[in-house]
Amino acid sequence: MPSRTEALSIDTASWTLRLKTTAAPDEQLSKLARLLGRPVDDPSLQAAVEARVPGAVEISFPNRPRIFENTVYTLSVKPKSGFDVVRVGHPTLRDIEDSIDDEDGVWRGTLRTGNDIGWFPLEIVVRPNTGGPARTDRIAWQVWPLKLDFASDLKLIATDIEAVYPLWLFKFGVATEHDLGVGRGRSDRFLLMWFAQFRSRWDELERGLKVILQNPHVSLQSRSARLRAERLRGRINRKLEERIAVGGERPEIRYEATVWSSSLDTPENRFVLYVLDKCLSSLDRFRDAVDRPGLSPTFRALLDGWIRSVSAFRSDPMFHGVGTYFGLSKESLVLHNRAGYATTYRAWLELRRDLEFFASASAARLGMRSVNELYEIWCFLAIRRMLSDLGFRESERKEARWRKVGLEREMENGAGASFRFEGNDGLRLELSHEPVFGRFRSGPFHSATIPQRPDIVLEARWPASDEMPERRLLWIFDAKYRLMEDAAAGSADRDDEPMRDCDYLVPPDAIDQMHRYRDSILMRTEGSESRPVVSAFALYPGIFDQTRSPAGNPYAQGIQAVGIGAFPLLPSMNGDLWLRAYMDDALRSTSHAKTVRKRSVRIPVSGLEYPEDDVLIVYLTADRRPEYLERFREGRSELYHTYLQGGPSSARLGKVKFLVAIDVPHTDGPLRMIRGAYAIDGWNVVARSELDTAAAGSPQPRDAGAKCRILRLGRYLQLASPIPVPREPGNWFRYASLQRLFEARTFADLWSIKGE
Repeated sequence: MPSRTEALSIDTASWTLRLKTTAAPDEQLSKLARLLGRPVDDPSLQAAVEARVPGAVEISFPNRPRIFENTVYTLSVKPKSGFDVVRVGHPTLRDIEDSIDDEDGVWRGTLRTGNDIGWFPLEIVVRPNTGGPARTDRIAWQVWPLKLDFASDLKLIATDIEAVYPLWLFKFGVATEHDLGVGRGRSDRFLLMWFAQFRSRWDELERGLKVILQNPHVSLQSRSARLRAERLRGRINRKLEERIAVGGERPEIRYEATVWSSSLDTPENRFVLYVLDKCLSSLDRFRDAVDRPGLSPTFRALLDGWIRSVSAFRSDPMFHGVGTYFGLSKESLVLHNRAGYATTYRAWLELRRDLEFFASASAARLGMRSVNELYEIWCFLAIRRMLSDLGFRESERKEARWRKVGLEREMENGAGASFRFEGNDGLRLELSHEPVFGRFRSGPFHSATIPQRPDIVLEARWPASDEMPERRLLWIFDAKYRLMEDAAAGSADRDDEPMRDCDYLVPPDAIDQMHRYRDSILMRTEGSESRPVVSAFALYPGIFDQTRSPAGNPYAQGIQAVGIGAFPLLPSMNGDLWLRAYMDDALRSTSHAKTVRKRSVRIPVSGLEYPEDDVLIVYLTADRRPEYLERFREGRSELYHTYLQGGPSSARLGKVKFLVAIDVPHTDGPLRMIRGAYAIDGWNVVARSELDTAAAGSPQPRDAGAKCRILRLGRYLQLASPIPVPREPGNWFRYASLQRLFEARTFADLWSIKGE
């Protein structure tokens, strides 16, 4: 049995806590210090333990990081003489509490930190064994990352995320208990908590309350009073007139009268006061429940702002004379229809259940997301910032779509957030988080096998030009908060290159996943399919001196050879230079034509050929003008047009470099002839009506308003011997390769593929 090392010990007057592990905390700290390039005793490597316990507290290793991510610890809590430990549990995670058992008064259990870094809180309920009330001692220690700088990297990640999606940092416990029954509260990645919905309802409530304070509802109320004659107002009945006439000489006499006055003490105003009291008490209880080390300042400020707002409304003079709310005896038209009251009433109907959840926060509290989720979100935002820095203008921001599950909101698959950018040359970019490429998607991108869901996808769309059709390319990024522990972890048969001998590599399965994305995602355009993924990269927290050449990236060779690899990406200074340089070269520093004409990374399978069908073969009909046909027979043509509708697709035509026209001989017999090939210098789109007879070969177009592509023909390559082609009716086109065109003796030798 491996020996266990004590990682942490907390000694109080009531109990003693110990954490032990089979891992070596000192070695973990030394490795982290080596990765960060700092000595072990560097001031930035200072941990903290907080204990809210009465009396003296003694903590072993109080300032040294001893608890790390992805490590298993055994926990023991032993009471001191005169005390009993009633319960030991985590304030958020019920499964941790279930894993801790009481054995002869000593509580023991197993803690697995996983990827959850930051403050780890624990509650210990202790009671004197002589009797008396129990108290809850609260302690918290820091769980440190093994791959990031806790002092700077994590803070920068949280700051960047909070600037765009403040509440996405938080989530409730793994298992929560509320009025809908016990359900899984674990959120999907990149999740906006239900606080966003709560805040929108809260804003609606505040708007209604402001209207009420400006124009409150009042009612006329009567009361009996004894007044002197000069203070009587309104209509006076006859009997009272007679009594006043009799006592007219005695002004001190008071008379019984009914007095009417306006009052704010109405059932509707009592209801509003009740709403304010419930909101204030629930929010106060919730703040007390979640106020522990590690709570985000952003969330604390938001909660404090709500409480201050309620207190300000509650202290308004309008409510000074309003009584206690005991319910409504009948439906109130004021609450349903009057401005301010109707808004407040509707908002309260939706808020009250959420406030009940606030009040019972001990069963489900707010926590921070695991670091792998934070790293993924940060990588997405880092690429967004990188595109802006490269000069692309953000033109549109698409929020994720959500569905409500209990008290949480989960992101719908394939409906994640995205940002759109525009460049000066017409280039449009769309950066998407977790799009789904399924088999039956209506868009152009799909998977031919099983659905694929990469973390981050960057789509680039170049507009059509005279020399190139519109192009759409994809870059895939997958955030991997993992490092291969050592060279042996990858095994010699998977990672034995000398250049990979370093501490900062992603696990081999992460690279395998990039190959899967690149090979499985296809693009469907006008009946043809192509592979739109230029490259796929894993992003990982590797620490390198990126001020050096990008050739220092251990995956540079694979990126150059097959477009697959990984980039280290960190928020610290110069932690993104290699990826930034790659993006600059791929998107900004090169033209459209240079980008799409890069050498293909497709390497042929041994024994197979992949011919390039770079020749478009078209069939000329005998109804064209003789001089038009003569120019094609002699190799003197300069233009050829084909209709956009029914002609070659833009994607397919972009691969074509030569045009072959099957011309009509002088004697219109059973055969046609291929005499040579024209180089295509470019093409553009015009209306058919803009073409004259010389360019089109026909004075009467079949559709003058239809769009046509005009191919500009250049150098003519003549065949040594013409290739006869059987006569076929109609207009048609096919594709072939230039090499086979010059090797073929018959039309069948071209191995052509009929165009669709």
